Amino acid sequence: MEKLCKHPYIDQSKMVLGSVGSVIADFFHPVLEIFPQLAEEYLSKVSSPMDLGTLRDDLKNGVLLDADDFYEKVVLVFTNVAKYNEGGASDFSKAMAAKGLHLARYAKWLCLEHLPIKSEERHAERPEALGDLRTGVLAKERQERELILKGTFIGGSTSSTGLTLCRRILKNIKATKGKEEVRTFRWFSFSLKRSRDQNTHTHAHTHTHTHTHRRQR
Repeated sequence: MEKLCKHPYIDQSKMVLGSVGSVIADFFHPVLEIFPQLAEEYLSKVSSPMDLGTLRDDLKNGVLLDADDFYEKVVLVFTNVAKYNEGGASDFSKAMAAKGLHLARYAKWLCLEHLPIKSEERHAERPEALGDLRTGVLAKERQERELILKGTFIGGSTSSTGLTLCRRILKNIKATKGKEEVRTFRWFSFSLKRSRDQNTHTHAHTHTHTHTHRRQR
């Protein structure tokens, strides 16, 4: 999460809106808390709102079930940006949709490198049943990152600002073999374990299932 939050599109310490590589939105508060007037329009396009602040609270409070739950929600934060802006006629909407997809991909890359990955060996017939955190997806995404580093952009685009901004980060991941990023993700591994321990403790003493503590969104 720490490495993700340092991305130029997200890092609130670099709030210079309107310039290339600057923060594009406040991802740490619910959209409808910031823009309540957009409720009807937003909810007509986005069925499951999510933000990084809520995700951090869920992690801290033991609401997240496992690594897959974290992965799905962190990617959802950014796919929601793309979903809300897709189909828009303005250049701004098109740019926001593209940047949302870029951030979703970047979050996916980080999760695949630093969260537990399931082997497809025993699920050769239906590997998709394992979700995205599996060996086949990891191999595919690593191959795509190699193409990006070589300047061959995915999807035929040679002017993707988002992918260009991430090339330095990707080179660092490759050079350090993920060691630096692993260090920044240790807090998540610890917090996830603590969350599971808290859930187990709760089941043993109150018999209350974790789902009863989920906030409705």
